[in-house]
Amino acid sequence: MNNPPQKNAVRKAPVIRTRPFGWLTDDLLVVFEREPARLRVWMAATRREWHFAGMVFALLDNKARFDEIEAMLFVRKKTEILHAACPGADPKLIKLAGKLCGKLWRPATYRSLAALVRDPSASRLLLRARRIDRRQVMALAKVPATLRCPAVFARLKKRSDAEKLTFAIGLVERIRPTLGRDAVLRSLAQTKPNVPLEAWVRKHFRAACFPAPPWAGTDKLKPLDNWDAIQRTALSFKNCIRTYVRDVLAGSCYLYLYRLDGKDTAVVEFIRLADGVWAIDEIEGPDNVPLAPAVEADVIAEAAGAALKLPGDASVWAWADPSH
Repeated sequence: MNNPPQKNAVRKAPVIRTRPFGWLTDDLLVVFEREPARLRVWMAATRREWHFAGMVFALLDNKARFDEIEAMLFVRKKTEILHAACPGADPKLIKLAGKLCGKLWRPATYRSLAALVRDPSASRLLLRARRIDRRQVMALAKVPATLRCPAVFARLKKRSDAEKLTFAIGLVERIRPTLGRDAVLRSLAQTKPNVPLEAWVRKHFRAACFPAPPWAGTDKLKPLDNWDAIQRTALSFKNCIRTYVRDVLAGSCYLYLYRLDGKDTAVVEFIRLADGVWAIDEIEGPDNVPLAPAVEADVIAEAAGAALKLPGDASVWAWADPSH
């Protein structure tokens, strides 16, 4: 008869699989089996020495020389070891090894670091840094060489930051073409690190030159041709015309201010239907209150030579979108 299993029976402990030396573990275990004393040397190594070792083996193009290079570690000069492993490697990598953060990096990250050191701009940034995170290295590698400067490097926290910064700088250069690259980067450098990149770009949208208005206007009806004018009118009228600025910059609409008897009376939206063809869409008073019919008729009359008035119950897309 089989005895029932005991409740307090000791279970077999699971096998613990660790890799204390990361991607170097398999090769180092062979060394330790042959020379057990080397394990004590590796366990006593500093973070700087670990990163230097990882860098050397990542740059080693002939794995058959692993044992030869490993025997040099912690014994020979670092310049000698680096030259033996990779004759073309820049000696500045030795200094950078002392700045690297965290545990052993992946081989590809060390190789990216070695490639960056060959670029003068990237090399200066890395040598000036107090600490270097692996994510900064991977991000900096994705930044175009012409943008590798302190203002950009300071905002690199993860790889995706490289794409965002490249886009943001390119966008500002295009919406403010008179600034030039140096002025754009100086503006970024003068922006506090805790200010989101999107907020920095929006600031430049506000400062961007508006396109020329489609019509010069009259004494009563004048174009709002800059951000300050739109901001001032939006606050006075308590409306949302600040959200129209991107469309104004894109050339798809333009805003005009109608004044009657010396008072700001209405905001008038011109919509671009085609090249040189404009129509009046919205005419709103303060707090988006509709105008009296007679006053609205006067607005339309003022703009008669420049734009047609869309019928009140029609969408602009119904009239002008061929795919509608």
